Amino acid sequence: MKKDPEIGEEMPAKGKQEPSALPLAFRHGELFSHLEENRELDRNGIVNILNYAHFTGLPVYLHLRHPRYDAGVLVPAQTDPCGEEPFCCRWTANGNGPILDAYSFHSLLILDEPGVVFIPAESLQKGRETWILSLPEKGYIINRRQNRRHPARNAGAEVMQCGFLACGELLDFSTRAFRARVRPESSSSFAWFNPDAPMNVRFISGGRVVFAGECRLLRQSVDPLEREIVLAPTRDTVQRFQPEPIRNPRRQISPPLMALFRHPLLGKRKKLEIFDISTSGISVREPLSEGFLFPGLILPDVDIQYAGTFQIRCSVQTIYRRQAENAAAHCGLVILDMDIHSYSRLNYLLGKSMDPHTFISTEVDMDALWEFFFDTGFLYAKKYRLLQSYRDRFKETYRKLYQENPDIARHITYEKDGRIYGHMSMVKAYERAWMIHHHAARNLENRLPGFQVLKQIMIFLNGMCHLPSAKMDYVMCYYRPDNKFPERVFGGFARHLSNPRGCSLDLFSYLTWPAAGGGDPLPAGWTLSDTTPGELRELRLFYGHASGGLLPDVLDLEGMRKGRSTLQEVYARLGFLRNWKSLALRFNGKLAAVLIPNRSDLGINLSELLNGVTILILEPALLSQEALSAAISAVSGEYNLDKVPLLIYPHTGAAALGLKHEKLYSLWIMDTRFANHLMEFVQRKFRMKYE
Repeated sequence: MKKDPEIGEEMPAKGKQEPSALPLAFRHGELFSHLEENRELDRNGIVNILNYAHFTGLPVYLHLRHPRYDAGVLVPAQTDPCGEEPFCCRWTANGNGPILDAYSFHSLLILDEPGVVFIPAESLQKGRETWILSLPEKGYIINRRQNRRHPARNAGAEVMQCGFLACGELLDFSTRAFRARVRPESSSSFAWFNPDAPMNVRFISGGRVVFAGECRLLRQSVDPLEREIVLAPTRDTVQRFQPEPIRNPRRQISPPLMALFRHPLLGKRKKLEIFDISTSGISVREPLSEGFLFPGLILPDVDIQYAGTFQIRCSVQTIYRRQAENAAAHCGLVILDMDIHSYSRLNYLLGKSMDPHTFISTEVDMDALWEFFFDTGFLYAKKYRLLQSYRDRFKETYRKLYQENPDIARHITYEKDGRIYGHMSMVKAYERAWMIHHHAARNLENRLPGFQVLKQIMIFLNGMCHLPSAKMDYVMCYYRPDNKFPERVFGGFARHLSNPRGCSLDLFSYLTWPAAGGGDPLPAGWTLSDTTPGELRELRLFYGHASGGLLPDVLDLEGMRKGRSTLQEVYARLGFLRNWKSLALRFNGKLAAVLIPNRSDLGINLSELLNGVTILILEPALLSQEALSAAISAVSGEYNLDKVPLLIYPHTGAAALGLKHEKLYSLWIMDTRFANHLMEFVQRKFRMKYE
C-alpha cells in the first residue's frame, strides 16, 4: 500500500463529529514545532474563534497527554460563550472518565480555515465532564496540510472490487483523497478485498450518484466487520465526451458570472466566480489548499447568475483540476444537462458577446418578422396562396412560437435597428429529432447575415446534442435541390461524409392533393389499416436497401406502437398540435405502400411538410393510382385544409403512378454525433470562423 504524506494519521476533519467510543489518538506532535513560523492570534482573536465555535456548534478538541507514556489523545468538547476569564469546555466521557483521569491537559485545538487553531490555554479546574481553562495571551493558526480535508455530510459510499462490495458513509475528503467507513455486504467479506488492486468507488448524496471513479487504497484500519479506509483517485482528469476537433467558443464575460450551488458532499452553499464559459462548460478558480472540487465530482444543481439579470440552472461535472497562479486551482466543469430555456439564455449571452446583432430565442417583433418573410421572398405567391385562407390561425401560431418561446421551438435572428436581416429556426418535429427550417437572409452592408445565423445554429446544435433533456439524437431539414445554399452546405456535407448512417439524403416528390375526405372506397382486394410489427420490419428492410439512411430512426414508428412517444403530450400542454402514425396499404395482404399522416398546427412549417402525408412506396408495380387516391382520400378528411401536401418516396414513384410532381424536396438527416464533423466541413468549405 502506498501512503500519502499529506493525508495525516487520525486528525479529524473540521465539522461536527459524532461521539467516539474511545478518544482519538493524536500523533501529530510535529505540529507544535516552529510555532513562530505560523500566524499568531491575539487574545481577542482567540475569543472570537471560540465564540464562533459555540455559535455554529463546531467542536473544539481537548488535547490531553499521558505523562508516563507521552501519548496524546483528542477529546471532542463544546465551549461556553467566551468573554471574561475563565471559560468552560464541556465534554462527554462516554465511560472513559477513569481512563482520562491519567491524562493531563496540554492545549485546545480547533480545526478551522485555513488550518489548525492551537490555543495553549492553562488548566484551572477539571470536573466530571467540564474543564475550566484560562485564556493565553496568544495562539497560532497552523497550516498543517497542502490540501484541506472537509467533513462530509449525509453522503453514502460504495466500494466495489471484482465482486466485493462494501457500503457505508463518506467521513471526509480533500481534493486528493477520501476517508470512508464501510461494511461489506452480507454476500461479501473483507477477506476478498485486495488492498493492492484498484477499486471502483461511488459517493451518493440525496439519492444521486455524485462521484464514481477508480481509486487506490492509501491505508485502512483492521477490523473484520467495519473499516475506515483512505482512498485516492487514480486519475486526475475525466474524459466525459469524445474529443472534438472544433470546440464551441469560450468567453470571459464582464462583469463575471457567478456559480452558486450546494456542494453535495459538504451540504453547504458555495459561490465561485466563473473564469470563462462556453455552451459546453465553465471553468472556475478556488484556493489551492482550501479547494472542494475534484475530478469526477458531479454538482447536480448549479445556478449561473449574470449581473442579477438572469439565471441559468444546470448540472455539471468537474473534469480537471490544475494549479494556477496566485496559489489558486483552475477547475474545468463540463455541463451535463440543462433545460432548453437555460440553454437558450446561455447561447444568447455568448452570441451577443461575439456579435451584438445576434438574437437567440428572444421575443420577436411580429411586424418586423412578416416584413422580412415577404421581402426576402420566403413567403412567395404560391406558398402564400396555400396559407392565405387561414391567415388568422397562421398568425396566432407564429405569435405563440415567437413571443411565448415554447420548449418545442427555437429561433435565431440577425437584427439591426429593429429590422431583421437573417433568420433560421428549428422545431421539435419527432420524439428525438429537431427540424431546421425557414432559413432566409438579406443584405446588410458588408456582413453576411445568412452565414451568421447558420454559424449560430451550428454552435447551438453542437452543444445541445449533449443535453439529455433536449432529446436531440437527430437533426433534419427539407430543402429544394435547386436551392444552392442548403445544397452546398447540407447536401455537400452528406456527400463528403459518405456515410448514410451518419448523414443521409433522400429525394422526395412533392404535390398537393384535394382534401376531399371520405371519397371513393378502396378497390377490391385493397385494405388500409395500422401497420403491424412485421410490416414495420419490412419497411426498414426496404428503406435500408433503397437508401440506408436515418428516416426510420427519426420516425421511430415501432416506438409509436409501444406508446413511447410523449411529444404529442408536450405539444398539447403548450397549446399546439403534433402527431403522426403509420398506415399499411395492402393488396391481397401484400404490403404495397406505407402512408404516414403528419399533423401539426398550420404554418409551423411554412411549406406544411409537418402537416401532410408522407408516402413510402415499397411495391410500385403493385400499387395503382386508383388505390393510392382512395387511401389518400381516406386520411385527408383529418386535415382542415383545401389541399393536403404529399411527399412521395422514392421520388420516381409519383411518375410511375402517372402523378406529376410540383417540386422535389431533399430530406437531409444527421445523427448529432456527427455535428462536430459538420462544423469542421463548413469551416473548411466556407472559411467560417466560430470564435
